[in-house]
Amino acid sequence: MATLSQLQTSRAAAGSAYASALASLKSAYISLAALDRTIGNTNVSGATVQGFPLDHAALNNTIRMLSHSQFAPNQAQGWEDQILAASNAQISAFTPG
Repeated sequence: MATLSQLQTSRAAAGSAYASALASLKSAYISLAALDRTIGNTNVSGATVQGFPLDHAALNNTIRMLSHSQFAPNQAQGWEDQILAASNAQISAFTPG
């Protein structure tokens, strides 16, 4: 049986691990979604890319559900903006070849 102190220590460790994993997920999601958008852009290739659903409400709801009030608050800020910024930079830097 664990003491309250041990449970609190375990919770803090789990919260830290969760925050780190969520940061990795966010980074990978933004990178992949940006590349999907870039490759699908008609100035790049116009190819049909099978990627994430283009349902902004679903994305926002999913991100909100991943938030944790202590260890990962305010996760919904900036995902779409970061995807667009990364993709726009990729499109601007694209050279056919």
